[in-house]
Formats: sequence, C-alpha cells, structure tokens
Amino acid sequence: MKKLVFVVSPYSTTITSLKIEKTKKNKKKKSSRSAPLSFPLGVLNLSSTVKKTLNDYNDDNVELIDFNYLHDGPFHEKVIEDAFKNIIKEKNNGKDYIFAITLMFSCSWEPFNLVINFIRNKYPGSTIIVGGVHATFAYKYILANTPANYVIRGEGEISFPELIKNLDNEKNIQKIEGVYDNKKALNAPPKISPILAYKEVPAPDYKILKGKDKYFDYKSHVSVNVEGENKKIKWAQIVTSRGCPFDCPYCVATRFSGKSVRYKPGPQMASEMRYLYEKHNVTGFVPEDDFFIGPKQRLEELLEVFKSTNIPDMKITLRNGVNVNTLNGAKIDILEAMGCNSVTLAIESGSAHTQKNIIKKNVNLEKAPKILETFREKNIEVKTFIMVGLPKETDEMREETISYAANLNMDWSNVYLFYPIIGTTFYEEMHAAGEITNGPETWDNLSPFSRDFDHMGKTGLNWQDILMDADIRINYAGNGNIRKGNYKRAYTYFNIIRKHSPENIFTRICALLCTDKLKMTNESKIITKEIDKLVKNDKVYNYYLKFENALFQNSIFNKYKLSNNAPAFQINSIDTRKKQELVRDI
Repeated sequence: MKKLVFVVSPYSTTITSLKIEKTKKNKKKKSSRSAPLSFPLGVLNLSSTVKKTLNDYNDDNVELIDFNYLHDGPFHEKVIEDAFKNIIKEKNNGKDYIFAITLMFSCSWEPFNLVINFIRNKYPGSTIIVGGVHATFAYKYILANTPANYVIRGEGEISFPELIKNLDNEKNIQKIEGVYDNKKALNAPPKISPILAYKEVPAPDYKILKGKDKYFDYKSHVSVNVEGENKKIKWAQIVTSRGCPFDCPYCVATRFSGKSVRYKPGPQMASEMRYLYEKHNVTGFVPEDDFFIGPKQRLEELLEVFKSTNIPDMKITLRNGVNVNTLNGAKIDILEAMGCNSVTLAIESGSAHTQKNIIKKNVNLEKAPKILETFREKNIEVKTFIMVGLPKETDEMREETISYAANLNMDWSNVYLFYPIIGTTFYEEMHAAGEITNGPETWDNLSPFSRDFDHMGKTGLNWQDILMDADIRINYAGNGNIRKGNYKRAYTYFNIIRKHSPENIFTRICALLCTDKLKMTNESKIITKEIDKLVKNDKVYNYYLKFENALFQNSIFNKYKLSNNAPAFQINSIDTRKKQELVRDI
C-alpha cells in the first residue's frame, strides 16, 4: 500500500530560480497578481472518496501539500524542497508514494513544471498522477512532455480510487474511463471520467486541513469582508451544486462539469456547514458554485438548509459571478434572509452586440442597474466582473463597456483582460487562427491582468494600458460611491487597496478626496505625505502622468491634479518631472 500525497500547484506566482533569488538580481517576473487563498475543494472531495472507497487509506497515510497555502512570494526549488522535507521523512526513491498533482489553471504551468520535475528527480520510483481543469484539456501534452505517469480527465471521484486500486494491474488501468497514460493518450479517443452522483460524493475531508488556520481567513479581491468586524469572521468555501446550464465561450465550467446542474442533498450540506462551525468556528460561507442562483424553489430550499444549521450571525458571500438574468426581487429577498452580505454580478460587457453575438451571454443590460440598486438598498455589497479585450470586440464596443460600467451604482468592479482558457470555444478558435499556441508559450503568459502576446492588432503592452485605463475610469473616476456622495464607504475600498498597493498613487488621490470630504484632517495629512513621496519616484510619477486624464474625466478630482501643482494641492517635490517613460506593473 502506497502513501498518498496531494500536491496543489500555485495558482499564479513569481517564478525565480534559486540562484537568482539569492542574488536578488535579474529576476524573472511573471505579470500576475496573487489569487485568493481558497480550500482545494476538489482535493478534499477526492481525499474523502479515497478514504471511503479504499480501506487501506486513512488520516495517517494521506497528506496535503498546497503551495498556495505554504508560500506567498517568489517560487523556486528551495520552496518545493522545504515543503516535501516537512511531509516526507523516508529516504528512499519514492516507490512507496503516489503524488496526485492538481493543475487547475494555465497560468500555473511554470510552477507545476518545477514541482513535477522536482518530484521525479527526488523520488524517481514514485507514481505521479495529474488532474484538474488544465490537465483535463492538456492531457496529451502533459503525458508527452512531463514525467507524469497518468492524467485523470474531468471529475475524479470514480476514476481516481479505481486507478489507485489497480496500480499493479496495467491491463485494468487501460480500461478505466477518463484515465490516460501516454500510450492510451496517443491511441484512444478523449473521454471524460464518469461522474459520481453528487449524493454519493462524501463530505470534503476537512481533517486534511488540520493546523492550517489561514484557510479560514477571508482572502479575495477588494471587499468589506477584509475590514472591520467582518475581518474577525472565519470563512469557508462550500459547493452546493456542480454543473452550469450556460455555455459561455470564455468559460470552461460546462465542458468540465457538464450542463446539467447536480445539487448536493440538503442534509449533507447542513452537516458540512455545522462541522465547519463546530470545529473551526466558521460563520461565513462562500459558495463556489458555477450556478448558485437556480430556480426560486432551490433557493428557498437552501435557505431552510442554512437556517437548520443554527449557526449564529451567518454570512454568505457570492463572489463567483452571478448571472443578472437569474435574479429578481424575490430571489434577492431570499439571499438577504440567508445573510448575504456581498455579491458579485458577472456582467462582463456593456455592449449589447458583444452580449448577443460574441459572448452569447445576453445579460439584460437594462435590468442590471436595477438589480444593483436593489442590493444597494439592502446594504449588500455589490460588485461586478467586467472584461475587455474579447475576441472580435471593436474599440467602439469596448468603449461601450467602459462607459456602461463607469455609470453603474456599485461598490467595485473586478476589471479583467480577457484571456483564453484551455478547453473553451475562444481558446480553440484563437488556436485555429494561429493567434496562440497550444503549449507553454501561451500558458506561461496568460493572466487576467496582463498579456504578453499580440491580439487584434495591439501589443501586450497596449492591452495592459487599455486595462489600466478601463480600471481607472470605472473604479476611480466613475466610482459609484463617490458619485453618490457616499465618501465613507468609498474610503473603505480605497483604503484596502492603499494598504496592499504601496505604489498605487491613484487610490491615494481618491482616498484623499474622501478624507477631505469627511474632514478627516489627520488622515488627509498622512495621505498627502504618501503622495508626495510617490511623486518623487520616477516610475510611479511617469505612470501617473500616462493615465492622469483617465481619472480627471471626473471634475471632482480637479484640485488634486498633480501635473500642474495647483495651489489647492501643492506637492512639495522639487523636481520638475518632465520625462514620461512607459512603465509597467505598478
């Protein structure tokens, strides 16, 4: 019987070789931002399934190495070595180990490659199994170009335990649907692993998280959940269903989990939530469903399930992107009764043509502002997802989207660059057109915040500038709270960014506007000093000059314009700051 070690690849990170890390010179930097720290829910489900299905496996011989939890910074060989040293004590060639590596996202390819090669070199006799979204659609490349023994395609609750059980019987392995080695990948048609009925999937193996308390702190994008009293709440991600009835060309959810929505039984859901409350004091829950807002009857059932847990002051945050078309006043009332304190709406585009003919999502753009207002009236934080740079999106369509979003009454918008996700319609179309390759040359350069390849006549740097311009116009110049005179609420968000982005001069200008309006004199003085210091930094100031006009489309900021050193806001820098170089990654 082999020991099982689940390994979760970093979602996105800065890759640094050990030698370079020591010298701190010539770092190789990947343009990305840290992803929110979340439970590896798929791994937790597989762990519980293995322990339930295979009698030899228990808490003593199943381990978890999650690099997203273990390390937040430059990623290199020493980080990997330290992680395995703390888990694997035996000094052998690894013949007694199975390493199950999760590869969810294309942007994880480079760190995944470091991890899998480290394992093969350190433990040459081990069995390496790879799974996850990216692995499902890149299985042939992985088996041909990495030391992986097997790839599991799709959900693995049936195929994964079956593979482990038959590791000594190669003939049987070849018959397991959805499991591939290199020979089978070359000769057999692509099939997804069979899906286990959701009522048969055991509760996630939360025991594997023992001692890892940081999982229960809220980590996400700008949100009220990271401030004030909410910061004290313990949070956990949950999944109440799998599958999505939509088939958006930029999203892989339907192709991975299917179009049919499968609901977790209510008693099982209540039991999981109660366990998290009793063992980890969790009172905040983040459903990660691809389709949480189902029929009204389903929401009513969920409300009763949540109430049955008797968890006091429960909070629900929907950050995974809710489809506007699925919402109405009655459903929002149910969400409020659940304890929903934050919701993110997946609007994506403000262009009617883009909605109908490009992303084919058909979000009701007239309905969306009314839905936003309903949430605002209930004092529920409301945010949106907005994408720019979609295939076939013209400059005029993109401008429609930015203008639309900049006029929405919301707390914040997560503004992203479209990037092609393997397995999606857009990825396949771009690959067929020769715009991207189906390999690491593309995967290593995919990020929702930067683009290192040309697209639709614009360079990667052009697209980064377009994203920055859109972000400033939507979240800063067009900030809904500032436009409504709700300066206290606006300050909350700008202050969050201020704490985490030491060189973001725009958020400090907006924060200063808020503190001035609120007559927070001492805080205004502190922010003014921060701005003065940043103005003396050539990189920051030149970046500011590049996007200054985007912010000052709103005349309320005129007195804070830095380039003219207006008497109303005198910057004490003695430099004239005439040069305006192109800079990146502020």
